Amino acid sequence: MDTAAFANFFLAMAGAGGALIGLLFVAVSIRPERTFGAGARRERQAVATAAFTALVNAFFISSAALIPIPDAGANPGVITLLMGSLGIVNTLAIGVRLMGYQLRRHRGDAQLWLRLARAGALVVISLVVYTLEVVNARALAANPRNLDPLYTICGLLLGVYGIGLTRAWELLGAPRFGLSGWLNPLAGEQDEQAEPDEEAPATAGATPTPTPATARETARRPHPRR
Repeated sequence: MDTAAFANFFLAMAGAGGALIGLLFVAVSIRPERTFGAGARRERQAVATAAFTALVNAFFISSAALIPIPDAGANPGVITLLMGSLGIVNTLAIGVRLMGYQLRRHRGDAQLWLRLARAGALVVISLVVYTLEVVNARALAANPRNLDPLYTICGLLLGVYGIGLTRAWELLGAPRFGLSGWLNPLAGEQDEQAEPDEEAPATAGATPTPTPATARETARRPHPRR
């Protein structure tokens, strides 16, 4: 199969994937405890995992498509089948954990149905894309001369990057309005852990930091005689 005509496309996709994965790592590493700490919310972990799964999926498929194979050309069908299958497994695992978490934590809550709908949207959209990857990858691997599945895979890679970027944007605190805001698993939620620079309560027995006015007043006070 001659994939030389697709080389520039896969090269651009691989470069974009590597850059976006690096940016995702930087974004998470700024406050890793908010996403992967012991007290991190399951919604943030699910969104971060979904973003990473999508970006890795598109990156490895695009990179594998650039491997030269003598007398045959690169056939991305096999690697797409593998990565699509892994995407399905990871997405199902995310959905089971997130749904179970919502049912345990918000049982009896009037907004439980909305939380489940948002968690379901996170799972269903990704499952559709990864399933289409698997279907077209099997067709391409079975008949490398048929380029129609390859064109479809190229379009799906754009969709996978769209999923990864959307989830990363949600993780960074995207504006929560419109349809995308309604489907955002993090919409309407507040961090369970207090921000240390905004809501840190005064510890009992701790000495408050004196202000300049307090310092001047203290200096004018007479010292007690011993």
